[in-house]
Amino acid sequence: MIWISAPEQHLTFTGKVRRSTCLQMIQARQLSNGLRSGQPLWLVDVRTPAEFLEGHLEGAYNHPLSALGHQPLCSPQDRSGPLLLICQNGLRSRQAAERLLLAGQAQICLLEGGLEAWTAAGLALTRPQPAQAWLEDLLEQMTGLFRRDARRAS
Repeated sequence: MIWISAPEQHLTFTGKVRRSTCLQMIQARQLSNGLRSGQPLWLVDVRTPAEFLEGHLEGAYNHPLSALGHQPLCSPQDRSGPLLLICQNGLRSRQAAERLLLAGQAQICLLEGGLEAWTAAGLALTRPQPAQAWLEDLLEQMTGLFRRDARRAS
């Protein structure tokens, strides 16, 4: 069970855990400023892979909520800074936080309102280039190289 313990939006987990745990809510603008200043954060997006491909925070690692408990969250070398969980509207990130707190993760941050709040604040998402467009660009570049090489040879 997670409950709001203070008006400053810190959450406290009341389940059975070995050490003191804390969830901190971070607003979209606050997170954006932290990321721009180079603050190291371990960004984990718990949405589905399809949702992740539609747009995500730059540098985020996709680990769907459904995979928590079945696969390790992330290898230690990929981890940098405090853990910040992200989802579409905040619901799945809270569920993920609850599971991770039970597993012993001590401090977790959540993006308040999820990516809906992020985009409502006018902040951009990273959208990977679709594979087909990427392949077309690569083919065009390769064709250009071949044409240049053919002109040099003649």
